[in-house]
Parts: sequence; C-alpha cells; structure tokens
Amino acid sequence: MTFKSLKQFLNIKMRMTGLYQYGSRDHDCPFCKLTKKRILWKSPLLMEVKDIYPVSKNHTLLITKRHVASAEDCTAAELRAIILRSKITMKSLRKLDKKITGFNLGFNVGESAGQTVPHVHFHIIPRRAGDHSNPRGGIRAVIPGKAVY
Repeated sequence: MTFKSLKQFLNIKMRMTGLYQYGSRDHDCPFCKLTKKRILWKSPLLMEVKDIYPVSKNHTLLITKRHVASAEDCTAAELRAIILRSKITMKSLRKLDKKITGFNLGFNVGESAGQTVPHVHFHIIPRRAGDHSNPRGGIRAVIPGKAVY
C-alpha cells in the first residue's frame, strides 16, 4: 500500500490499531470543545494549547485528542507522543524566552492529585531563575513540607 502523506499513513494506522475511536469526544469536556483558534499545534494524537490559568508565562498543555480521563488509560503511542512533543515544545519555548532556565513537567492524575478536568493533559511549566525563593524539591512541593529533603 502506498501513502500520499504522513497524515494519510497515520490515519490508516490509527484505524487499524484502534487508536482512532469515533465518538471519543465528550461534548461537556472543555478540552473536547477547544476552538481551532486556541490550538497552537495538533497531530493525530495530541493538541497543544496555552494554559488559560498559567502557573508561569507560556505554561503549555499537551492534550490527548481522544477523550480519556486518566494518563493510566493512555495508549503507549499517546504517551510516546506526549514525551516527544514535550521535548520540541521546551526547545521552542527556550528560543521564545531566553529567561527560561528549567521546566516542571507532568500529569495530575485523579482529583486527589489536583486533576480538575477529567481529560488527559500534560503540563509544561517554564521556570525562570528567581521565580521561587527556594525551588529545591520541585514537584515534591505539591505536598507541604516534602520539598526539602
């Protein structure tokens, strides 16, 4: 079989592997209802948008196109796409803002972990020198008193 484009190949592969699921949108989900204007980049598996409640300037989200509530339920292809795209996004954010010196990356999985939208989204949070008086411990600070060890 010959393919005219990478997009055609990916669409066929997704149908064959079951990744492409018709009706995999939730009409009440804010991420399933994103407008084209908000989407900075998209692929057959992911969308990239700026967070509307940013922790820092250029806080970015990678969101699965398929409506899935938990990162635990992502396919290997979706997780791989998130990691590979995060690398590209971090590189472009560093070019855009020379003051970026690091990033916090991750998922909130479940309400007790702070997940407020039950649709998988991966945070890319740029950090800058001096944006916190003591950044040691990074994401360990989500539980008070656990950042410093």
